[in-house]
Amino acid sequence: KSSLRLRETKEVMNTIRGFAADDATIIFGAVYDDPMGEELRVTVIATGLGQPQVARQSKPKLVQKTGTDNRPVAGVDYRVLDEMPAVIRKNRASTIEALQNSGVDKYDIPAFLRKQAD
Repeated sequence: KSSLRLRETKEVMNTIRGFAADDATIIFGAVYDDPMGEELRVTVIATGLGQPQVARQSKPKLVQKTGTDNRPVAGVDYRVLDEMPAVIRKNRASTIEALQNSGVDKYDIPAFLRKQAD
């Protein structure tokens, strides 16, 4: 039975790489054909010949609202968030005072809000 030597394989692959583009994908396969004896036949199947093509990038799609107006949703500029303080506190005392002035009983206001206002 015939045998394919590593040296022969390397020689064939180096020859193919010499003709192929740098980013080509080369797949190697071997089939033994006993009637050929010690002869070696190389078959190359090449695709994508011609002018090099620039990789295409898909354009980002605008996200649409689910309502009837179907306007694009505005993107969030997260850089603005870096400029904001981590915690933004309201003046709790004025909130409690406003609730009491509108007729809300002092004990109807949650205790944690009353404590924050103190």
